[in-house]
Amino acid sequence: MTDPCPPPAPEPPRRPTELARLEMAGLVVNEQNPLPAVLRRLCEVSADTLGVERVGVWLLTADRAALRCVTLFERSRREHSEGVTLSVADFPGYFREVGGRRVLPVEMAQTDPRTAELRDAYLVPLGITSMLDAPVLLRGEVAGVVCHEQVGPAREWTTEDRDFAMSVADAVAAKMKAAELLIATSALRHHAGLAPPGERLEAVGRVAAEVAHEFKNLLTIVLGNAELLATRPDLPPDVAARVAQIAGAAERGTALVRDLLDFGRPPNGSPAVLDVADAVERFVPFLRTAAGATHPVTFTRGPNGGRVLVDRANLERALLNLVLNARDAMPGGGPVGLHVAVEQAAEGAGGPAGAYVRVDVSDAGAGIAPEDRERVFEPFVTTKPKGKGTGLGLAVVRRVVDRAGGFIRVDSEVGRGTTVRLYFPRVTGE
Repeated sequence: MTDPCPPPAPEPPRRPTELARLEMAGLVVNEQNPLPAVLRRLCEVSADTLGVERVGVWLLTADRAALRCVTLFERSRREHSEGVTLSVADFPGYFREVGGRRVLPVEMAQTDPRTAELRDAYLVPLGITSMLDAPVLLRGEVAGVVCHEQVGPAREWTTEDRDFAMSVADAVAAKMKAAELLIATSALRHHAGLAPPGERLEAVGRVAAEVAHEFKNLLTIVLGNAELLATRPDLPPDVAARVAQIAGAAERGTALVRDLLDFGRPPNGSPAVLDVADAVERFVPFLRTAAGATHPVTFTRGPNGGRVLVDRANLERALLNLVLNARDAMPGGGPVGLHVAVEQAAEGAGGPAGAYVRVDVSDAGAGIAPEDRERVFEPFVTTKPKGKGTGLGLAVVRRVVDRAGGFIRVDSEVGRGTTVRLYFPRVTGE
């Protein structure tokens, strides 16, 4: 009697990267899984598999001028955020490197020449020491990048790590193809493209700047001659009155030119990770001086902190415009309130759902009529009396917030004041 066949040897356990690839494949082929949810889950799977603190999917904007974060997962917090934007012009070396290879493994990210230009603005503030980035390829072109960001001791990426990072990027591309969603489509416009209002603002800004430069030269001649005439002692009273009117009109025109040039100046700057509450608090003394004694500026902050990627000068520029706007809404005097808080915004709140740092500027003025609230951020639209405003201050605010990947809400009631809320996508919590 022969012995029965021995049982088959058990299969060796699958490696974590193999199990993760199986899950990713299921996410891609399941048509019921919406693209944003798949991208969030891909980041979670990759972070847990490689043991990386931060994994994000970033997509190029429609004009390929910037990378906008679609989702970024922080492993220790189990939290997602989105909306942070990196301009290609601000970090040209990094974009050139990541676009020229299938994977970019960097052990010492803060000193490596391929990523060192990110050091002060992004890497050091967030404690990122190593990076493993893989471009997302659609139709042979780079459409974005999957970023693995190591926090803590620097890490040397193994061949298996690199191959897995490429697999994640391929899964992102495959899901985008399967869903027939390309970066320039309207369904992803608020994540990966420049919104049409933003494009219009940029175009209007360029034209405004060109006109303003020419107008400034003409006004300089007019104002100079008017001032020269005004010094003559032999002017008849009626002529002196006309000269004064000319000078006054030229001065108002000069003020308009300043606003046009300010609006036409692109809010490029040098974006860096900063604590918004700290930045606003340091700027409050300047705002109090600008608002004047009859409009006291108060500042409060929420219990939780958060940092965003924004240019400090542009943030201050937006705050100054809002505080001066609030001051003008209360000609008889009144308080201007600033408040900074962290908010988890839901879909439909005015922008994409996610974690934001919110900056509120409030006044107790006349308020804004409902029919005007949607238009106050358009260029040359103003609710101030004729001759009291150019309608460009709030348009500048909108450009600053748009460039940072955020959005704006206006809460106002006629006769009870206005609160303008700026939402900046949070890069990380405290």
